[in-house]
Amino acid sequence: MCRVLVLGVLPALLERDCDTFGEALHEYNRFAGRMFAADQGGDYASPETEQLVRATRALGAAGTGQSSWGPTVFAVCANPEAADKVSGGLREQFPDLDMTITTANNTGAEVRATDEHG
Repeated sequence: MCRVLVLGVLPALLERDCDTFGEALHEYNRFAGRMFAADQGGDYASPETEQLVRATRALGAAGTGQSSWGPTVFAVCANPEAADKVSGGLREQFPDLDMTITTANNTGAEVRATDEHG
């Protein structure tokens, strides 16, 4: 996992190479899933999650994977048009799928002071 992160994910981020970043992220995610394969029955939380990852990749997402223990699946696309193509194809295959399309937040974490009421 360290090799994939240091030689794949991070350089691709620096180079703004979405395809290489996505493929490395997908590989990293599969390695992470394999560590829990005995508990979740495979690289992903369920056969449905694996089917969704495969469909997302087949539709052209640069990278996909399972978020933590799932069942959330994420996809990385190079631009809004690619995201629309992937999401449209997924809606056709999985009509009840709940999806959110968003952009990356490159600002990092922000700590805010709150009053006693939150």
